[in-house]
Amino acid sequence: MLTLWSQANIHAQNDEIVSSIHVIAKATDTGIILRWLPSEPLAWYLSLQAGYKIERMELLNAKASLADGKFMEVMPILKPWPLDAWQPISPPITSDQNVAVAAQMIYGKNWKYQNDKKASFIAKGEELKNRFSFNLLAADLSANAATASGLRWVDKNVKPGHVYIYKITSLAKSTLFTITPASIVVHEKVRMIIPTPEINHINQGDRVVHLRWEKIKHQADFSAYFIERSSDGKQYARLNKTPYLSDDFKQDSFSTEYFVYQDSTESNYKKYHYRIIGITPFAEYSLPSKIFIQNSVDKTPPEAASQVRATQIGPDKIKIEWNHTGAADLKGFFVGHSFDPISDYSVLHLNPVPPGQHFYIHDSVNTLRANHYIVAAVDTAGNASYSLNTYGHLIDSMPPAIPTGLKGKIDTNGRVYLTWNANKEPDIMGYAIQFSNDSSHVFAVVTNKPVLTNSYTDTIMIRTLTERIYYKVVAIDKNFNYSDLSPFLALQRPDVIAPSAPLFTEYKRDTNSITLYWLNSTSKDVVKHNLYRKTENNSLWTLIESQLKNKSLSSSFIDKKAEHGILYEYKIIAQDDAGQFSNSAFTYKIMTTPKNTPADIKNFEIKTEGNKAILSWISSAPTNAQYIIYRAIDQGPYVAIDKSSIPSFTDIIKENQKKIAYRIRIKYPDGKLSDYSPLKQL
Repeated sequence: MLTLWSQANIHAQNDEIVSSIHVIAKATDTGIILRWLPSEPLAWYLSLQAGYKIERMELLNAKASLADGKFMEVMPILKPWPLDAWQPISPPITSDQNVAVAAQMIYGKNWKYQNDKKASFIAKGEELKNRFSFNLLAADLSANAATASGLRWVDKNVKPGHVYIYKITSLAKSTLFTITPASIVVHEKVRMIIPTPEINHINQGDRVVHLRWEKIKHQADFSAYFIERSSDGKQYARLNKTPYLSDDFKQDSFSTEYFVYQDSTESNYKKYHYRIIGITPFAEYSLPSKIFIQNSVDKTPPEAASQVRATQIGPDKIKIEWNHTGAADLKGFFVGHSFDPISDYSVLHLNPVPPGQHFYIHDSVNTLRANHYIVAAVDTAGNASYSLNTYGHLIDSMPPAIPTGLKGKIDTNGRVYLTWNANKEPDIMGYAIQFSNDSSHVFAVVTNKPVLTNSYTDTIMIRTLTERIYYKVVAIDKNFNYSDLSPFLALQRPDVIAPSAPLFTEYKRDTNSITLYWLNSTSKDVVKHNLYRKTENNSLWTLIESQLKNKSLSSSFIDKKAEHGILYEYKIIAQDDAGQFSNSAFTYKIMTTPKNTPADIKNFEIKTEGNKAILSWISSAPTNAQYIIYRAIDQGPYVAIDKSSIPSFTDIIKENQKKIAYRIRIKYPDGKLSDYSPLKQL
C-alpha cells in the first residue's frame, strides 16, 4: 500500500500542526508516472478541496548542477475529477470496483457524523481516517482511481537521458495546519523493474494450508497480492477475488513477521500448486512467484481415552485400564508413566496397544516413588489425544532407614541447630523431630508436620536449671511409614544462670591461724569453691584457696599464712562448669591475734615450805610490768591464779592437789602480753 512508503511526520511547533506529502515516481517509455499521498487524514481532506500544484526542474543529465535549472509549473492545480467525469471508468461501464470505492470516499454523502453536532471529536476523526485509508488503498490498486482522485499524474513531455526533479505542493491553506511539499528526482533512462514476490513457507493443516511470505522483504514494493492455486500445475485460479492485504491487526508471531494467507482444501492429502502475484502502488502486477507444492493433512486427533484407572495386581505390578469408543483410523494406544503428575511422562512400550485392547500391565514398578499414568490414543496419521492422568497406588509397608549422623549446637539465644544425614530412599517425605529434657523420659514431637530437609532449627529456653536437652529424629516416607527413632543427641544448654552462693557458718582463730567453715553451693553444676582474702588497706581480692566440689554439704580451710595483728576480710564464691561465678553472700572480717614477745623469765625455780609453794625468777622487765601466774593441776588447763609486781610469788597448796605445774606471762605497761614461760612442775 502507498501508505507504507514512509512514516508520517507530524509534530506541533508553536501550536501549528505540520503534515507532509510523500511521493514516488517511475520512468516508463510513455512518460514519468508520479504517485503521491498526504501523510494524514486531515491533510488529505483539505487537499481534496484545494488541490495540488506540480512543479518540475529539467536537467540535461545527472552531472548537471541544480543551478542550471529552475522549477516550472507543469500542473498549476490538480484536484479530484468532478463526479460526472468518473462515470466512464466506473462500474458498470468497467469492472474496476476500486474507482467506485475512491469516488465514494471523496464524494459520498452518507458521512455518518458529518452533520451530527453531538458526535464526539474522536468518532468524527475515525470516520475521516477510514475514508482517507480506503481512498489511498483504491489508488494503490487502480491507476484510474489514483488519477481520478488527484493522486497520480503522468508527465509525457520528457526527453531521453534528461533528469527531472518534481515538487508536489498542497494548495490547502490554514493558519493552524501546514502541509510540507515533497520532492523526487527521476532519471528518464532508468527503468524500475518490478520484483517477483517469494513464498517463504507453506504449512500443512487439517484441510487447510497456510502460505507465508516476509513482510520486510515485500511491503516496500507491493500494496496487495493475488494468491493463485492449481491442482495440475498448469491451470491456475485466483483464490481471492479482491486483492489480499496484510492482517496487521493480528498481533501474533506470524502476522508481525509474515504475510499469512489461509487456503481451505476439500480433502486432506491432495496436492496443490501455489503462487502469489504482487500489486505495486502503481497498480501494476508482478510476475508470479516460484511455485510451492503442498497438501493439507489430517491433524484431528482421535477421541481421548476415558476412565483411566490403575490397580495393583502384584508387589511391583500395576494394571492400567481405560475406555474408548474406537475409530476407523485408530492405530492404537500408548501408556505413559511419570513420577511427576504434571510432566516428564515417558512411553512404557515401543509398539502400540491394539485398538481393541484397553489395558496394559506395568511390570517392575518403582515401589518407593509415586507412579502416575496417562493413555495416548493415536491415529494412523500420528495424531494423538491424551487422557487425564491417574495415580497408581502401591501398598508400601517398608519403613525407611533410621536417620544417622544427628548432630547440633545451641547458641546463647536458645536457637538449636540440628543436622543429620539425608535418607537415600526416593520416597522420603520428610522427618519428625522429638525432644526430651531427660534421656530416660518420653520424647515429645517438636514439629506438627514433616520437616522436608535434613536440618531443623528449634528454639528452647536456656534460663533453666535443666542443663541438657535431648533430640531424636525419625524418617517418614510418602506412605507415612515411620522409621525407628535415631539414637538420641545430648546437647548442653548454654549456662547463663550463676550458681547459688556458698555461706560462711563460723570461724576459729588461734595464735598462728584462722579456720573458716562454710556451706557449699547447692547448684549441681558447681565444680569448685574459690576462697578470697584481702586486708583492710588493700582493695584487691587474692585467691588463697580453690577447692574442687565434694559430696559433703560443708567445707573448711585453715589459713596459716595470716599475719598476727592484721584485720582480714574473707569471701567465698562458687564456680560452675560453664565458668559462671556466684555472688558472695557475705564476707567475714577477722582480726588475727597480735604476735607476743618471748617471756623474759630466767632461773624459774620452785621451793616448798609445808603447804606453800614459793616461786622465784629473774626478769629484766620494767619495774611497772606485772607477772601473771598460770597454774595447771593434774594435767588440766592452765588457769591464771594471780598477779605479782615482783619476780616472786607464794601459792598455798591444798592436800588433794597433785601434779601441779606453773607458767608465767609478762604484761607490759602498754598492755601487750609476752609468750608463756617454760612450765615448771612442783
